[in-house]
Amino acid sequence: MTRLRGTAVSALLLLLAWRLVVTEGSVHEYIGERFVSRGNAFVVHGGSEGIVAASPDKNETSYIRFDKVAFWRPKGNANFTSGSVQAVVFEVEDRETIGGSAYGGQREVCCTADLAKLGVCTQGQIIRRPSSKDPDWPRVFGVSFHKNKVVARMTETQIPITRTGMYNLYFIHCDPNLRELALAGKTVWKNPTGYLPGRMAPLMNFYRFMSLAFVILAVFWFSQYARFWKEILQLQNCISLVVILGLFEMLM
Repeated sequence: MTRLRGTAVSALLLLLAWRLVVTEGSVHEYIGERFVSRGNAFVVHGGSEGIVAASPDKNETSYIRFDKVAFWRPKGNANFTSGSVQAVVFEVEDRETIGGSAYGGQREVCCTADLAKLGVCTQGQIIRRPSSKDPDWPRVFGVSFHKNKVVARMTETQIPITRTGMYNLYFIHCDPNLRELALAGKTVWKNPTGYLPGRMAPLMNFYRFMSLAFVILAVFWFSQYARFWKEILQLQNCISLVVILGLFEMLM
């Protein structure tokens, strides 16, 4: 019985050590997210993360990747070709480059008739002006629904990040006929050091140290538990259970 317990604990500790080395991605998943009205646009917030620019000298990569992102509309509302449903990615300092207003009026995300008359945008499209720091930003791309199609799928895209900052993603459309539109899929946000969100990356070493300390204490506890198993009290069994649950929590 003691040997069986020791084997189980050893396997758990090995799994924990593997988990400390291999970090899952910072993934934003979308499961039936609904677009909501914001001014004259319809919006889903896709995520916000701090991302550090990759260093070419160190063979690092930073990016935002779109995986299997798709949009659904009701079958009864599929008898027309729609306007574009677009993904808008921008760094927080470039937030003023999205949207605009005519004659100093209310700021809108979608181009209005007045703005179209001024020649600054195309009516029904998202208003985008190039960033002063990089004319390729903000990134705007999308997909349209074809007639009688209920699903529109985005091309899988990976956007390299070359400037450190806080990045935001919004899915936006300007077509009021696209009622009850839903979003599904995921985006992966990667920093040079891995897939942890940028705001948590500096804590990685701290969590590693604390996890290592917990593992060392767990090894000591279970070695003594196995050594004196005939004298174990019920309270110590409960403590061992708490330690095991703590290890499982670290693995989640």
